[in-house]
Amino acid sequence: MPKPKNTTARIIVPIVGILLMVLVGWAFYQNGNTPPIPPAPAANSGTSAGTPTAAAPEKTPDAPKSTDAGTSATSTNTTAAPAPATAPSATPATTPATTPSSTKFRARSFAGDPSAHDFASLGTLDRSKDDTTLMKVAFSSTGAGVKSIKLAEYFETIERLENVTIQEEHSQVLARDAAGKPTETATLTPFAALSMMVNGQAVLLTGSPNEPVWRQIAPGHFEAFVEDEVGSNVLRVERQFTKVAKAFDLKVTQKITNLAAFPVKVQFFQIGPVDTPRDRLAYVGDRRRLHFGHLLNATGDPSRSVVVADKYSVEHSKLLGSRDGSGRFAAESVQWPNIKSKAENYELVWVGLTNRYFGITVMPDYVQGTAASKAFGWVSAINRVVLDLGYDAEKHDLSVVGLRLDGAEALLDPAGGAKSVQDLSHVVYVGPLDADVFKATEPTKSLGASGLIVHNMGGPCSFCTFGWLTDSLLWLLQSLHSITQDWAISIMLLVLVVRTCLHPVTKWSQIRMTRFGKQMQGIGPKMKVLQEKYKDDKVKLQQETGRLWREEGVSPAGMLGCLPMVFQMPVWIALYATLFFAVELRHQGGFYGVFQSIQPKTSPFWYFFGDLAEPDRFWYWKNPISIPLLSMMIGKISSLNIMPFILGVVFFIQQKYLKPPTTATLTPEQEMQQKMVQWMTVILFPVMMYPAPSGLTLYFVTNSVLSILENRYIRRHIDELDKKNPPVLNAQGRKVVANEKPGFMQRMMQAAEAKRKEMEEAQAKAMKNAKKKR
Repeated sequence: MPKPKNTTARIIVPIVGILLMVLVGWAFYQNGNTPPIPPAPAANSGTSAGTPTAAAPEKTPDAPKSTDAGTSATSTNTTAAPAPATAPSATPATTPATTPSSTKFRARSFAGDPSAHDFASLGTLDRSKDDTTLMKVAFSSTGAGVKSIKLAEYFETIERLENVTIQEEHSQVLARDAAGKPTETATLTPFAALSMMVNGQAVLLTGSPNEPVWRQIAPGHFEAFVEDEVGSNVLRVERQFTKVAKAFDLKVTQKITNLAAFPVKVQFFQIGPVDTPRDRLAYVGDRRRLHFGHLLNATGDPSRSVVVADKYSVEHSKLLGSRDGSGRFAAESVQWPNIKSKAENYELVWVGLTNRYFGITVMPDYVQGTAASKAFGWVSAINRVVLDLGYDAEKHDLSVVGLRLDGAEALLDPAGGAKSVQDLSHVVYVGPLDADVFKATEPTKSLGASGLIVHNMGGPCSFCTFGWLTDSLLWLLQSLHSITQDWAISIMLLVLVVRTCLHPVTKWSQIRMTRFGKQMQGIGPKMKVLQEKYKDDKVKLQQETGRLWREEGVSPAGMLGCLPMVFQMPVWIALYATLFFAVELRHQGGFYGVFQSIQPKTSPFWYFFGDLAEPDRFWYWKNPISIPLLSMMIGKISSLNIMPFILGVVFFIQQKYLKPPTTATLTPEQEMQQKMVQWMTVILFPVMMYPAPSGLTLYFVTNSVLSILENRYIRRHIDELDKKNPPVLNAQGRKVVANEKPGFMQRMMQAAEAKRKEMEEAQAKAMKNAKKKR
């Protein structure tokens, strides 16, 4: 008697399935780990928001919740200070001969000096004026740091209207006067000089608009002075930024010179790189990371020359950390040295921050072929600092992370001595994550800065994205592009090449799975009889099932047909990651730009396949719209993308006509659950792929179409084999041999079975001999 249908279960199960799929989609979208909105916290107070705790002044303005260690709090009072009669001298009028313990040190103010304001930029974005520069660097009066770095050859969109900004000064107003004008701000300036410890005293080097402490000597060349309480110069701090022709490198020549007649102990603190921009495409969350390159210890590498970069890669959300109960981030967090680097005696070589396509790293000015060490000698520690800017309307955390470089302590000889100058120079790479670019210049080549490139999506699948595999796939993609001169066609050919290489494995797997499924269907009624007969004796049921399999010619090796498919998964995951992170695809159109050439740039269809790193944008509108429920998973919609719909149709065909035969009898509830899973796969996966780059959706569509064609070919091959090699039957009409010669897995199973029988016979013989002795 058939089991009565459970109407309640048939209603509840699909609803639960849909809710689970929606939750999975929501989790996928929230992969960037955006923290919840905290309650409004109270203001911090007592330390400068831009200076290491050890270098804090005796009294500084209160810093509210939006600032943490590493940013500078500056006053923006516009009342001009009276100009001095003459600019401060680069050399002291009198040089102190001794330094009593009561001496107070401070940074010399250049108030009223025109050279302390409106610093000139380096480079240009106009390639027609200067084809040797690849960037434009603007400078800030805050610590003589970088206001912005823009790349000349890279743009935000394919319209090429706005250049990509890799580094940018970030500020937030902390207080305003009655008229609403800012009176106090918190600023995080890339590569700004923060402070110095001078004989144990803290000296701020950030300055303020009304009390600047840096003046410009030449474009990109700055100086500051530390003086004593009577105005005599004790130290000179010099910073010079130099762009390297036809390279993405920026050299920073930085020195501290003792001008006094007595030795001075100094320790320098500065900001290094700050966050690279968050990717405009929110697909799969925030992909920004922190990276370190380091030397192994003398045991692991006696030459101390190999730079390792694959041991430390920190996701942005982890680097940022979480807020405490009052809604603040930790003031600072030491990233280097860490527990492991101390235990293994690693030495720092470089540190960098990256997003999906671009990176910025700071490293020593190493010259290949010299006896100098590759270690970043003057940096003793690297701290994470945060400027908390809250959230935007999309609930994205706007907080900006910066890296503070803490210098090692140095004792400077009196003026003119052999060790009266401390060299704090370094090189900054600011550019695309392109292996060829890293290998083209020094010191990025010798210091292994290409370790910034990580083709890895992170998460639970990160372990199976092998670096050598993604590098090989990227090389193959580039080789195909050199032939086709079109990235879209190259992606399609890449999928074709990979599927062709994996075809023998796919064929072996599918033949065994298909035959095993057919065999299990054929013996289904007999299996049901055995299950009813021996439902209370599992050992007997197992024995009888094995006997039935042998009589019907069912090979247990058929159950292992899915294993080769598991082994193929790393290849497809690596291919997915390669296409997602390949900077070569950024702003590259598909199919030779035919869609852009047949219509004007003002057309909403002009963007279709115009950028393989963006959705296909069949119909583009510039003002995003919000769609209830859908926008919760994939964000606001700014275009009609047709590739995900094509992908859904292909998935439907794949499941409708190529679904393998089931190996068991399903209840009505199980059948409904299976159908729900199939439909949700057809619907939900294309929905989650809606904001995905068109290069990725093209990859999925191509792969699915080739999978359908390959599946049909293999099935026809199986049918032809069955016709040519009909099963051999015994006198009772039962199969006694398989349809083909035993393969590798079958031979392994037969060998295991023979070994088992041999062991059983030996055991029985031993027991028989033992009885005879008794």
